[in-house]
Amino acid sequence: MRITLVPAAALVGLTTILSSGFSVEARADRGRGASTYGGLVAVRAQLHEAYTDMPLVQEVRNSSALTIVQRERVLDTHLPADRALAVIDAISSEGVRQNNVDRFVTLGLQARLTLGLSGALRKRDVGVGDLDARQALVLGWVRTLAAAYDPSILSRNSRSLDGAGAIQLLERAAQAAPDDQAARVALALAKASVDHDDQQACDLAIGLQTAARTGGSAAIRLAAAERVVQLATTMQGQCHPSRTSPYKNPVQLPPPQPETGYAPPADTGNDVSGRRRGPGNHTIPFVMIAPFFKGYMDDAAVLRIAQRARLDEYGLEDVLKRDTVGDITLAVINASVLMQRISADDNADVAWLAVLRRHGLTDRGTAVRATLAVSQLTGVEALCLAYAYALAGRSLTSDNTDAAQTAAPQQLFARARQMLPANAVLGPVMALAHVIDLERMSGLCQAAGKVDALRFAINKATLPEAARTPLLEALATVDGQCRDARGAAR
Repeated sequence: MRITLVPAAALVGLTTILSSGFSVEARADRGRGASTYGGLVAVRAQLHEAYTDMPLVQEVRNSSALTIVQRERVLDTHLPADRALAVIDAISSEGVRQNNVDRFVTLGLQARLTLGLSGALRKRDVGVGDLDARQALVLGWVRTLAAAYDPSILSRNSRSLDGAGAIQLLERAAQAAPDDQAARVALALAKASVDHDDQQACDLAIGLQTAARTGGSAAIRLAAAERVVQLATTMQGQCHPSRTSPYKNPVQLPPPQPETGYAPPADTGNDVSGRRRGPGNHTIPFVMIAPFFKGYMDDAAVLRIAQRARLDEYGLEDVLKRDTVGDITLAVINASVLMQRISADDNADVAWLAVLRRHGLTDRGTAVRATLAVSQLTGVEALCLAYAYALAGRSLTSDNTDAAQTAAPQQLFARARQMLPANAVLGPVMALAHVIDLERMSGLCQAAGKVDALRFAINKATLPEAARTPLLEALATVDGQCRDARGAAR
């Protein structure tokens, strides 16, 4: 008998009950339609269920997507690999597909890996060999989840990052971090998800058992390992008893590694301005975060950020003083987030402090700072806050229609449009990119008309080619998502 994978999209509304006793149910309560993810062993494992006490896992599970800040966290090795794997797993196959997480993670990696230590642009085609263990694990598991809709993603092979397959990436992760159990478990699950016959199923089941029971110096949680073992048990029916007898005892693993060097603040449920977030009251940047800063590497401030400098309010204030059109300001913030100098939330705080310094309010009390109005901002200051707030997922609505600190990005972009000179290039582009990112959250084809308008504006604008190209690539990805969604609806 041959076991054939069934795409998750064909199993909507069903519940898969594993013969070992635990069930993998449709997560209809997640607000995005029921799906059982049947067919892919890797997805049925639901590894994140062993980590639901983690606030980051809960946040990602609820949104089915990654923000820039969350992407930085999972790529940061201060977060142990098993927790990074759990965060990615919490997105779900459907979330990876709907929110184009594969492209989002790939663009983030390419942005960093196409720059050398000197800040000089390296070859544009980033290869799998350029990835470290964490980068390969994160992208590899994203693509494993994506394979629920296209199983060929598992086994494809390419030197380039865009074309690399899930198993290829996870093999890279396991080789680069041989003591990391998360990488070995992820690889075993991905291999077990490939179309296989009964005899192969036995070999794959033994591989899962071995990976789940071999902790090493960086173990996964016991509950996660037990889920893998239960899956393996359902696959080893054709195995000779002599092969399965070593795996009858309970799983025993050393404690997982603690987080090091990073103490995330408690999640207050507030946005960067301190106001309460509501459901759907935030945005996930995509077009806006395209690495257009590469077109402005001839500017000393942009180059400094790309070369490992940390953006602070003093440096950003210096940029605001000399930037009359806002292009360099945007490039500096873009580089700071993409090169992981500081988080998107911290960038928003830095932008606010830089603007306060420009208005002489740095040393004034909180109440006085809050009086700074949108109508008092210059065009470049408004653009600076609009872009930084948007990248941080700032709320879409404002409590005070004229308070700069709590203004919504769209309100600040409107002020920038009023005040910027006619030769401003990136400001109008980012304002429309923000609208596209907002509309994509309502539907993948919602912003189709605006994509064409922005593509025309980008081609017409006097943008450096190294800035134009990533923006057009981001728009092409949005177009592709829409075509896929329409095709799936037929």
